[in-house]
Amino acid sequence: MSFFNDDFERDGSRISDYYKNEAQFLIDKICEKQDRKKLHPDLLKIYNPDKEYFIYQMIYEEYLDCFYPYYHDLKDEVANAKHQKESEAKFMKHYKDTYRHIDMKRYSLDEISLFGSIDKSRAVEPKGLKKRLAVIDAYLAHQLVTVRDLMPNTLVNQWAVNNDFIEKSTQVVDDMIRQESKKLEELDVFRLSQREKMRRYYETYNFEVNEEILDAIERNCPELFTRYDE
Repeated sequence: MSFFNDDFERDGSRISDYYKNEAQFLIDKICEKQDRKKLHPDLLKIYNPDKEYFIYQMIYEEYLDCFYPYYHDLKDEVANAKHQKESEAKFMKHYKDTYRHIDMKRYSLDEISLFGSIDKSRAVEPKGLKKRLAVIDAYLAHQLVTVRDLMPNTLVNQWAVNNDFIEKSTQVVDDMIRQESKKLEELDVFRLSQREKMRRYYETYNFEVNEEILDAIERNCPELFTRYDE
């Protein structure tokens, strides 16, 4: 179980392999003395990184057939590792682009060594291939669970939330319509009352003005009224 990667640095300087190996040795020594029975199950998995993975043989064979040409030259491990990494990067990129919002650290292939020993039953089959395929299979299984189980539940829940939101929004709009309708009715009542009030005021004012005009004519032109009386 390695606690250091190749890019481990301190204060901007790369730590030498000697000190990393010494530190790793001390860590492993302490871990051996640890009582693992009291550890959390997830932590126990860290202590046993080389456990076997179950992979469907058909998927495994299909994966080998897909990337088999990259393992033809076993002498050039660097070139083979590069081809393997590029191929798996393309393989994973397709699913990253298709299914986003996934923590890819859980499906990292960088910590799994591809080359080590070769299985003689198959001329070109790197040791870490099954482990890499296991990670990819776990990734695809995650997508299957997401599409099959999570998405339907999410859609149902979202549909319920949308219905509740629409129902409440409709209620708010209906309340606003009722309030505005009531205001319009009150405005109509007020308008009618003001019109009646102004009508009476106009009639009174018109009568008074006419009376004042007649009085003024009578005072200034009494002969008009005398002739009229005759």
